[in-house]
Amino acid sequence: MPRCCSFVGKRGNGAQAISIGKNCDKFGIVVHELGHVVGFWHEHTRPDRDQHVDIVTRNIMTGQEYNFNKLTEEEASKHYCTCWMQEDVYPFGLDDITHLL
Repeated sequence: MPRCCSFVGKRGNGAQAISIGKNCDKFGIVVHELGHVVGFWHEHTRPDRDQHVDIVTRNIMTGQEYNFNKLTEEEASKHYCTCWMQEDVYPFGLDDITHLL
């Protein structure tokens, strides 16, 4: 799988899958994905995110829209810990030039 990704939190009783694909083998990216493994969500999924950032939806890569769904208040209260899971301004974008956040 040529991606950088992991489920958020433990899934099932087996091994936890984490993908460190091509160009993902950098320290910060690995730490970021490990954050997902232990239960951290991206900051831009917080229920109150619209008070802090504007999501430019027209610049989101087709098929990646789900990465910008907001958590419910209930989900956020169970998962929110700190703000160290902020994405850069280009995640899942159409290119490396157009900002999403």
